[in-house]
Amino acid sequence: MTDNIAHDLRSPLARVRAISESMLSTDNTHQEYKSAASDTIEECDRLLQMINSILDVAEAEAGAFQTPKQKVNIHQLVQDACELFEAMAEQKCIKLVCRLENKCYIYGNIQNLQRMLANLLDNAIKYTLENGQVDVVLTCIQQEIKIIVMDTGMGIPENDQTRVFDRFFRCDQSRTHDGCGLGLSFSRAVAHSHGGDINLSSRLKKGSCFTIKLPTT
Repeated sequence: MTDNIAHDLRSPLARVRAISESMLSTDNTHQEYKSAASDTIEECDRLLQMINSILDVAEAEAGAFQTPKQKVNIHQLVQDACELFEAMAEQKCIKLVCRLENKCYIYGNIQNLQRMLANLLDNAIKYTLENGQVDVVLTCIQQEIKIIVMDTGMGIPENDQTRVFDRFFRCDQSRTHDGCGLGLSFSRAVAHSHGGDINLSSRLKKGSCFTIKLPTT
């Protein structure tokens, strides 16, 4: 994990240093200085986002969320998430199918529940090729809420499946996409903080299926 942290923090710092050295070593136009400043801000924002994500995961795993819990309509939360990611799916010609059962509720932190589901949907669309499909299924049976996010993407190697929820872990095929390997660890920590869990089943080149299980209110 330490190697992954060092790599993810070092890369944007190295780019900031390279930009600064280039500006110091040559004469540049006003526009070039503006462009360099813009690139530096972008890299600093990337670092800040990464640091904030590290803190969020640490807080989640410690069960120290500060936002008060409230009664959350999971049916509405999942429906809103599907609508939010519809445009992203359309851009890749991916069919996003949402099948939602009757309304169900949980007493929880709505912001973190939204982020948990957004992480899964973002990954599903990101790692699914054009003309693929992502399915989101919500079921409420007795005292259990189940949210399933399935995709027809690249899948996850069997040896990596037990590690995808580890902080900073990224599969080899995921390294071509932006990210720092914290989304799934945050999502699982959120599920745990609500008395639930997230499980994964995946087949290489066939797709992945993430299942969130939460207790109802």
